[in-house]
Amino acid sequence: MPLEWIIVALAVVAAAASAFSWWGVRKLRRERAPHWDEPRAAVQPTGERQRVALVLNPVKLSASLAREQVEQACSDAGWDPPLILETTVEEPGEAQARRAVEEGCDVVIAGGGDGTVRAVASALVHSGAALGLLPLGTGNLLARNLGIAVNDVPRSVRQALHGAVRRIDMGRVQLHNERTGVSGDHTFLVMGGVGLDAVVVAATKDTLKRKFGWLAYSEAGVRSLPGKRQRMSISLDGEPAQTRKVHSVLFAN
Repeated sequence: MPLEWIIVALAVVAAAASAFSWWGVRKLRRERAPHWDEPRAAVQPTGERQRVALVLNPVKLSASLAREQVEQACSDAGWDPPLILETTVEEPGEAQARRAVEEGCDVVIAGGGDGTVRAVASALVHSGAALGLLPLGTGNLLARNLGIAVNDVPRSVRQALHGAVRRIDMGRVQLHNERTGVSGDHTFLVMGGVGLDAVVVAATKDTLKRKFGWLAYSEAGVRSLPGKRQRMSISLDGEPAQTRKVHSVLFAN
C-alpha cells in the first residue's frame, strides 16, 4: 500500500478515536452558560509609514523568499528597510520581538511555524505593535483560522503589511510542577494542551512533516493513542471540580 494511503487511513482512525474520546467526556457539566464578548471591529490600516520588523526562522524552506518579499514590499511602499531578526534554538522569537518593540516597530511579522508565531505574540501582548503572519511552517494553525494566505509568500506579505488589523484573544496557561517546584507561564493563540496533545507534537517525525505537512501529526497520533489515560480533575469557571479519565485536556481559543 502506498505511504500516502497509509497516512490517509491513519488520519481516519485518529479522527474516529478523537470522536470516541469526546463521547467519553461529553458529560462535563456547566451550571451557567458562558459569556461571550462581541468581537471588536477590525481596524483598517491608515496608509501611513510603518516601521516593520521580520522575526524569521532561517531554517524554513521559504525563509530566503520571505526575507526578499518583505524587503521589496517595504521598498515599494516607500518605508524604511525592515529590521530582520533571525531566531535561534536558544531564542525562538520572543527576545527578537521585544527588541523590535523597543526599536519602535509598528508591525512585527512572525516568519516561521506555529512555534515562532507563539513566541513573537508573547512579546507583543499589550505592546501596541501589530502581529503580522508569514506562515512558513507545517500546521500554521493561527493563519488558517484567520484566513491568512498559506503557501503563498507574496500574498501573505501583502496581508501582513497592508491588510486590516483586528484584535484576538490570547490564552495563558500557568503550570506548576509539584515534584520540582518549578512554575512557569505559557501562552497560546489557538490551542493549548496537556497530555496526548503534547505527546503527539513531540512524537511527530520531521521527515513526514516535510513530505506530508499537517497529516504527519495523524501518524504520530495513532502511534500515541495506546498510551494509558490519566485521571484528571477539571473545574470550569471556578465551579466544583469533576474527575474524568482522559488522554488529553485541550484549551481552545
